[in-house]
Amino acid sequence: MWGYVPLYRLVVERVYVPDSLSWNILANLCGWIFFFSMIGIWFSPQIRVDLGNLIGLPEYTLQVGPLETSLLNIVLGSPFLALGALIGIISVKKLGIKISSYLKTEKLVTTGIYSKIRHPQYLGGILSHIGISIILMSGYALLYTPLLALQFYLMALIDEQALIKKFGELYIEYKKKVPMFLPISIRRRK
Repeated sequence: MWGYVPLYRLVVERVYVPDSLSWNILANLCGWIFFFSMIGIWFSPQIRVDLGNLIGLPEYTLQVGPLETSLLNIVLGSPFLALGALIGIISVKKLGIKISSYLKTEKLVTTGIYSKIRHPQYLGGILSHIGISIILMSGYALLYTPLLALQFYLMALIDEQALIKKFGELYIEYKKKVPMFLPISIRRRK
């Protein structure tokens, strides 16, 4: 799973990031490879968790090609998918599609959704993964969710190291004020 970390660290820490068409294609390709690996996780042969069947509603299913899913799975998974997609779209729109990564931004974005959480794209990805896993009744994919969250957390830590290098004290102050993933503030008692 972490075989790509050296490449990721190279990209994130900007050891050498040329601004060329071939490098942009490689960066986009890495994102698409990750997305297609998630499709493999969702659709692979695994335990199918039919929530409708669990509570006695087996007759309410939907057949789409070779896949069959429970109407209850669709109803319960869709809000996660919709919220995750919405968060992802809002965060990319706020940054701009051409610079949806800090690698190409010259200005720290701290308004809009970025005033509530520092890594909305990762939060959107986790919520969307949960929604798709529920809709497709993918038991193993749901079990993978904590590992995906850990992966995104570790990636966010690496991102933040690079952002501190790039923006210095400005990012450190932003980090003190805005939570990482969830728009809640946890303060220690004195």
